[in-house]
Amino acid sequence: MKREDLKKLGLTDEQIEAVITSHGQTVQSLNSQIATLQQSETEIKSQLSDRDKDLKKLQKDNGDNEAFKTQITDLQQQYKDLEKSSAEKLTSIQRNAALDQVLSGSKAKNPKAVTALLDQEKIVFKDGELSGVKEQIEALQKSDAYLFDMGRKQGGYDPTGGKEVTNYASFEEAMEKGDVDSFLKQQIESEENE
Repeated sequence: MKREDLKKLGLTDEQIEAVITSHGQTVQSLNSQIATLQQSETEIKSQLSDRDKDLKKLQKDNGDNEAFKTQITDLQQQYKDLEKSSAEKLTSIQRNAALDQVLSGSKAKNPKAVTALLDQEKIVFKDGELSGVKEQIEALQKSDAYLFDMGRKQGGYDPTGGKEVTNYASFEEAMEKGDVDSFLKQQIESEENE
């Protein structure tokens, strides 16, 4: 996202700064999540590698001792459980990062609030892809549009009801335009204001 592209869209400098700041925060958040995920993965791999070495050493040094065999079996089970738990945590981190990315793309004003409204049981994370979330977000964008920045301008008071107001200099001008009603309203309003 470049400032020049936003300028071409007709945004003011203040609006461009707000967009760049918001985008920077999103990118920083995603980079932080990626770094945490990479660090967790490295730590888990290191722990598993160290434990595998310990197990092999114990098996080699104490292969004939029955108590050590039982201890080794217990340790192997603990390591399998740890590996499973670590994999689940890693998947959870990846799922949350993918969900954050989808929410960022949907222009959610408050991702935590939108996440709370999502049915988590319908969201499936498989092979790095989320399914079941886009449909829910689209439904929320229709039912609770205030949660999303859909590029709408803030509504304000529009006394004309969206119609263009024309002031006519003469009755003839109003006749030419076929808008005698507006001319008459204009005359009544000017008399009331006097």
